[in-house]
Amino acid sequence: MLSIVGLVGEGSFGRVYKCVNPQGKFVAMKTVRCKSYGIECLNEANVMLRFNHPHINRASDVYIKDDNLVIVQDLACYDLMKWRSNSKRVIMERMKYIFYQITHALHVLHAYDIVHCDVKAENVLVFSNDEVKLADFGLSRTYSQPFTARIATDTHRPPESWNNEECTKSVDIWCLGCTFYEVVTGVVLFRGWKDVLNYIATGKFRLSQHPCFNELVALTIAVDPSSRPTTEDIMASQFFDDIERPEIVYSVKSQLSPGTDVVSHFCKTVSASSSESLLKHATGLYVRVRDSGVNKELLKYTCLLIMAKVYCRKVDMLNCLYTLEELKNAERKVCEFVKFLVHVC
Repeated sequence: MLSIVGLVGEGSFGRVYKCVNPQGKFVAMKTVRCKSYGIECLNEANVMLRFNHPHINRASDVYIKDDNLVIVQDLACYDLMKWRSNSKRVIMERMKYIFYQITHALHVLHAYDIVHCDVKAENVLVFSNDEVKLADFGLSRTYSQPFTARIATDTHRPPESWNNEECTKSVDIWCLGCTFYEVVTGVVLFRGWKDVLNYIATGKFRLSQHPCFNELVALTIAVDPSSRPTTEDIMASQFFDDIERPEIVYSVKSQLSPGTDVVSHFCKTVSASSSESLLKHATGLYVRVRDSGVNKELLKYTCLLIMAKVYCRKVDMLNCLYTLEELKNAERKVCEFVKFLVHVC
């Protein structure tokens, strides 16, 4: 049982509290409103439970309380933006050490086909001795093919997202460059779409006082997504040559398939005999959608819709085609058994 000490912060998805656990240790408790942000709940919990990485924010416990998903995690000193505002001057060696940690965390996520989609200084937590952890995975998604996504923060949004074009993992690279620039200079690189348009037209941006850093930023904000470096390229760049690149040890849990394994487990939680055949139908649908190469978002919402209908005992209309809006509305229903999904992952 956690004892709440006070409110640390509040965002669009929920709140973060400073708490004391039964062992007397200070921890952070993040609460997310399941009924409003069900899919974001699952994304957040899945990443935080799956990756045991020193620079990826990890959950020590996940549970449901009063229709909120509760994520217990280590208590940070502040986020990277507040850390920067408290720093009187820029020490580039210190910055490089922090940037390397963030890049490595993103590198591991990309290696397992996860795109963060909201990399920014406010989503990087700072702990003691300049140790940082990438956090806030509510908008993250599994990547297997190009997708359309509106990156949450206007100041970090790449051209392909503004234009509603197909996106790849390179959206995170653009966001990473914008984050680095803001932390070093104290100002945003692009205030919005007009600034991005001007950059596209001129190829120029406001330079910092650090030439090598400017070169790195320029690479990350290439207008053509395919021209941006990978996380591996960034870590190997000469920008980090004058620091000792740390050896980072991590482990990753196997990802649960959203197909047969989920259906098999869910069958055990549903007593109605009619549900088993419905879930078998869902398995077949999952395989067909997966193999058809359609947008992953549609697949995700389709699976949620079927599970929601099983849970609510609404077995009609399964053979019709659903609009994307209908599929999105299913999120509210599926949140009623979000606890099952979290425990399985």
